[in-house]
Amino acid sequence: MRFLVAYDNTDGARAALTAAASLAKAANAGLTVLHVVDPRSDAADVAAPTTREAVSQLMAGSRADIEALAATLGVTPDIRIEPLTRGEDDWEHIVHCAQDLGADLIAIGSRRAGGLVGGILGSVSRAVVQHAHCPVLVVRPDQIAAT
Repeated sequence: MRFLVAYDNTDGARAALTAAASLAKAANAGLTVLHVVDPRSDAADVAAPTTREAVSQLMAGSRADIEALAATLGVTPDIRIEPLTRGEDDWEHIVHCAQDLGADLIAIGSRRAGGLVGGILGSVSRAVVQHAHCPVLVVRPDQIAAT
């Protein structure tokens, strides 16, 4: 059994990793954490001489953050930090990775906490739910304290 956590270093992503780690330990499942990096937007605020260097710094920082959080949760996940390919959206990369891994569950954070479905889920979460081949666990940021 394998669980995939879509991670973007937000409170929702940390809550999703926390929930998925708990489930993975209980189910004796493997855990993969995937951070999809969009060089066009994610690396824009990183001070580096080139976009490639900015993406590299961003990826290294993300790996360190994920490793630190995973250690506090008592899990050692397979960490994948991958840049988007041209013309691909975050949700597509997440869904394709889940298919390639044969994931049994995708855990993803939600950025919003109320309203109708369109208001509860961000666009990436909503698209993953609509297109995933497996169940999707959507975790609100405020659920991090509850797990």
